[in-house]
Amino acid sequence: DAAGKEVAAMNQQMEQIKADTKKCRDEIYAMLGATEADAQRFRERLGRIESRVREIGRMSDNQIGAYLGELQTLEDSLTAMRREKLALLPEFYNKIIAIQKEINDIRGRARTNTYTVGTWKEDRDCLWNIAGKEQIYNDPFMWPKIWQANTDKIRNPDLIYPGQVLN
Repeated sequence: DAAGKEVAAMNQQMEQIKADTKKCRDEIYAMLGATEADAQRFRERLGRIESRVREIGRMSDNQIGAYLGELQTLEDSLTAMRREKLALLPEFYNKIIAIQKEINDIRGRARTNTYTVGTWKEDRDCLWNIAGKEQIYNDPFMWPKIWQANTDKIRNPDLIYPGQVLN
């Protein structure tokens, strides 16, 4: 009997905690001008972005290069979501930060082994600009590394030609 009464009291206490938690959550949503349904839609959108980022992250480093445009689109969507008030909730804020970190890590892996030189007029390709590209070194001061890896193709670092394939 004593144990049964204690269990009943704990169950009642648990129900009160659940009710208080729901009331608190509803007040937070009210402050943000949102509803539980809005939060659920936000959660689903964030989940779709997270899922696609993880799919891209499972690809090989060589395959990732082909998906950098899609990765940028996902990052833009994430940035737009970050501007919404619901993003302030810890559940979402922490997930957004984690997804952004994952996107940055994937970009870091997306190094290409070769680069085909474009024209100066369209691509502004020179060793400095090529080294500065995000998918290459993301640092223009690394241009000598490209030159040294391609001394068989580049005699003078001031002269590269459209169509050259550089390592």
